[in-house]
Amino acid sequence: MEDTIVSKETELKGTIKCGKNLVVFGDVEGRIEAKESVKIEAKSKVVGEVFAKILYVKGVFDGDADCDTVHILEGGSFTGNIKSRILVIDSKCYFSGKNEVKSDKKLDTYTSENKQFDNFKDDKIAF
Repeated sequence: MEDTIVSKETELKGTIKCGKNLVVFGDVEGRIEAKESVKIEAKSKVVGEVFAKILYVKGVFDGDADCDTVHILEGGSFTGNIKSRILVIDSKCYFSGKNEVKSDKKLDTYTSENKQFDNFKDDKIAF
């Protein structure tokens, strides 16, 4: 994996764009765009916006996240708004805000006229 790392005792302000994964051990304020994942590690803090496939929160996040999956892990704190397809909240963590579920366009397109339903025979699904 190709990880971009914000190390401990590092403070960044602005926009971060990375091709794969971002791992935060320090503090970030601003906008984060990652093609794969963003991991906010314990004792780290991110304030701002995150856009990624997956956001893992073990530290503190305060802002808005637009990701396919958001996972708030034990000890993590999330304050803000989430727009995701999947939201996982472990025990012993904190979440305060709003969650908006992204629609899965694949589910919205199925109708009885689609070829995907050709496997129906005698009220049973053939696999």
